[in-house]
Amino acid sequence: MGNNPLAKDLTLKELYSIQSRLAQEKARETTYRQRFQIPELQGLIQEQNPPIDLCGLHISEAMHVLNYELNNRRKIVRSTGRRLQAMIISSARTPARLTAAVEQYLMEHGLQYTQAQPGLFRVLL
Repeated sequence: MGNNPLAKDLTLKELYSIQSRLAQEKARETTYRQRFQIPELQGLIQEQNPPIDLCGLHISEAMHVLNYELNNRRKIVRSTGRRLQAMIISSARTPARLTAAVEQYLMEHGLQYTQAQPGLFRVLL
């Protein structure tokens, strides 16, 4: 109370913090999308069903990306009426946390999956 310049300064810092978080989220999405736009990789991945690559993401970011991608693929499954296999790649170097989080997400959502290798999941949608 009584310290308006300090209060204004704190409000501006909160505003900058929110803007920064939004910019980081947008950059993260853009980086993820551009990862599969490299011409050398186009021949290696299927155009309509690229693997969901979570390598290098924090667990919260990875769960956001995984949820977004699986929801989009579920829409494709519903619209086409046929089953789809999705590949999920989590970090093979530090499989403990990210791989466990992906496995927990898949179990919680009742998705059928197999783990071909540590950090590589096949999900049947």
